[in-house]
Amino acid sequence: MIKNKYFYAAAIGNILEYYDVALYGHLLPKLALLFFPDNDPTISMLWGLGVFASGFIMRPLGGALFGHIGDRLGRKNVLTLSIALTSIPALMIGMLPTYEQIGMVAPIILVICRLAHGLCVGGESAGILVYVLEKTQPHKTNLIGSILCSLSFVGVLIGAAVSALCTHASMPEWGWRIPFLITILLALYGYYFRKRIQETEVFKTAKAPVARVPLIKVIKESKGNLLCTFGLGAACSIPFHVFTIYASSMMSLTLKLPLAQVIVVNMCILGLLTIILPFMGLWADRTNNIKLMHASMAAISILAYPIFLLIGSKSLPLIIVGQIILVLFYSGFLASVSAFLITLFPVRTRSTGIGVAYNLGNSVFGGTTPLIATQLVYLTGNPRSPAIYLFMAGLLGIASIGFAKDVRLQNT
Repeated sequence: MIKNKYFYAAAIGNILEYYDVALYGHLLPKLALLFFPDNDPTISMLWGLGVFASGFIMRPLGGALFGHIGDRLGRKNVLTLSIALTSIPALMIGMLPTYEQIGMVAPIILVICRLAHGLCVGGESAGILVYVLEKTQPHKTNLIGSILCSLSFVGVLIGAAVSALCTHASMPEWGWRIPFLITILLALYGYYFRKRIQETEVFKTAKAPVARVPLIKVIKESKGNLLCTFGLGAACSIPFHVFTIYASSMMSLTLKLPLAQVIVVNMCILGLLTIILPFMGLWADRTNNIKLMHASMAAISILAYPIFLLIGSKSLPLIIVGQIILVLFYSGFLASVSAFLITLFPVRTRSTGIGVAYNLGNSVFGGTTPLIATQLVYLTGNPRSPAIYLFMAGLLGIASIGFAKDVRLQNT
């Protein structure tokens, strides 16, 4: 396994990244009303979901920018820079006046903050993955990759817990700002550790010359794997946003549950996923991670309609059952995908390839999942209509795994 100081220095950024995402996702019903007021709550929610999706637009650009730095100047520089910048947008949201106070300026600034956060997260997520797995023994990459994912959800759980606490009826009306403001504490803690880590040996000993523009090089030499990585990003992100953000919006809109209660439900679901992932990663290392990924995606496609039959119902127990079913099968894919991605690009273009293509898949398909699913239900009146989206995500994951090529023997 890797040395603790490297792992924890990288992991704190993983926690912070998803803590910030969780804040906007879980506080979305509140933020939608404050920054996009409308007589129809569904319209406000759609605007809020649109802003949530806007952050994903910048992730591929962040992957390209920080990937360029990582492939030319080293992995450590990416981690140090990204964590220093990630907390700024969240801090700004925490201090941002509402629509009632400053009018249209408020939602405009909110969108800018989401775009800036997406840029940083695009570099942070790929940078962490590449750095940690390059320092991991080959026979443990699935386990370490799955633990990294688990730590991401620890960040989500912390964000959810703080959000639930700060939106409780006993808290003041401005309590929703507190979770955003304390982001700076996590960022400072992570920055302190990252300044003291060392560069990966894989990067330092790579034989190929540094590419002047890694993005051009990876497009020329790895077109097929770029497309597959794009597909993997989409297949990874769509199910996650179905059982978290979309399910939360359904609980709020159809069941009229208090926001704090919705957050608690999601905390339990994410807690289950957090516990399962390392076991799935260990299983993948001991057996065959490719077969496990295929089986997980196939199960999601087959069960897409039953899952939305449950999530689209007006029964809280049935919604929870739908979330649990999706989580159980999704975990097998998620536990293995990080280690799989590392095999798809040579060292000198690895950060750029993963950062751009994986984040692009997240942006085009994953980040828009809650918005698209909500619009489908709104337009058709059928709460099961988004099942086709989840079905296609499973097929896309299967195809992407099947067509990807392992290039680990290349050191270019």
